[in-house]
Amino acid sequence: MIRILIATSDRKAGGIQRALQDQIALFADDDDLSLSVLAPASDFADHLASQSTDTGLTQILLSDRDRWVMRHMPWFTRWLFQRRLPASQRKCPPQAQYDIALCHNGFLAKGLKQMAKQVIGICHNDKPHHFQACDKLVCLTQAGRNKALAQGWNDTDICVIGHYHESDATPKSSQKQPVIIGAAGRMVAKKNFALFLNIAALVKKTHPHISFHLAGTGPLESQLQAQNQALGAPVTLLGWTNFNEFLDQISLLIVPSSDEPFGYVFPEAMSQSVAIMATPTNGALHCLSEGDIAPIISADTPEEFAKKIIALAENESAMQALQQRCYNHSQSRLFAKQAAYEAWRALLR
Repeated sequence: MIRILIATSDRKAGGIQRALQDQIALFADDDDLSLSVLAPASDFADHLASQSTDTGLTQILLSDRDRWVMRHMPWFTRWLFQRRLPASQRKCPPQAQYDIALCHNGFLAKGLKQMAKQVIGICHNDKPHHFQACDKLVCLTQAGRNKALAQGWNDTDICVIGHYHESDATPKSSQKQPVIIGAAGRMVAKKNFALFLNIAALVKKTHPHISFHLAGTGPLESQLQAQNQALGAPVTLLGWTNFNEFLDQISLLIVPSSDEPFGYVFPEAMSQSVAIMATPTNGALHCLSEGDIAPIISADTPEEFAKKIIALAENESAMQALQQRCYNHSQSRLFAKQAAYEAWRALLR
């Protein structure tokens, strides 16, 4: 039996919590793995609590005090958590309770080394230096791995395991009409939605019948609303919306991010036969096979985005070909659950 502790300090809904749920689902049926999860109070923790009787995992609350200790007094972590065990299970001096800890936030690593014989970091943020205290590192893309190598990680201590995506969607046989170009996500600086607004304004100058929809909310919502109005309102701002329903309405999704370490949005959109265009982030380069699947265009050239959008909108067969290529890619081994499972099991043996 391999005793595994999955650890996170994240409280916000988003990519890391999605990855945590997927990771637990990946391991849940393995009889030779004993799973425990260390996490703060959050929607994720509530989800775990509702699932714990089915999965057999043990849930451990990470309090604010625990976070502080693991960051500033990591050597005390083993004592801190052993005190929560029944008296009959306590050891003196305390011993590592787990064989492997999977560390989803780098600052926890030193504390986790007091709790587990080996610590494996999962680098969600393309900042491998946050995980220096880990024994091994999992990167989400090859570009992320290359960055870790450049920062001094040993080649033998790094591997690439991207996120998987399961979908029962079937390919759509025709281009969505009318042509609607979309973007979606939390309205924060790294999503770079200002570029999407500029692209829309350029296209609308000559092709006013092409629609642009932006779904999402966030800190920059008022700023983006003001920019949109200053450009003549080329984009319909939808606010929060169901993402799957949104994808079902659009022909093409633009991902204009300045930073996208992986991006679940790529396989999610492609699996619903939505065409993609993106800026050259690590996630886009990985998920779109360096641009072989769909266009990857510099954020400095909104005119190039506009040119390609117009060409696709005017050529139904070209749009359908891109949509089909994206759908086919979403079904590849790159995003397959079985491939992720095999890679993780090879690492955990």
